[in-house]
Amino acid sequence: MALPNYREDIMTLAQRLEQKGLKKGLEEGEHRKTIAIAAIAKKLLDEGRSPGAVQKLTGLSEKEIMALVDKH
Repeated sequence: MALPNYREDIMTLAQRLEQKGLKKGLEEGEHRKTIAIAAIAKKLLDEGRSPGAVQKLTGLSEKEIMALVDKH
């Protein structure tokens, strides 16, 4: 009686776990990027840059800039 070959199942599981880890890392990196851009935008607003200039420099939407202006 031959033992089942689990090697393929183990490799598939390892690949899924690796993909899940990569996805989580990318999501965390994207979140940190968003926070950093918002911090830069706030500093630009604090220095007196216009909301339009901040929008152009950071790529944030008008709505996102206005939310920062309201907190400003």
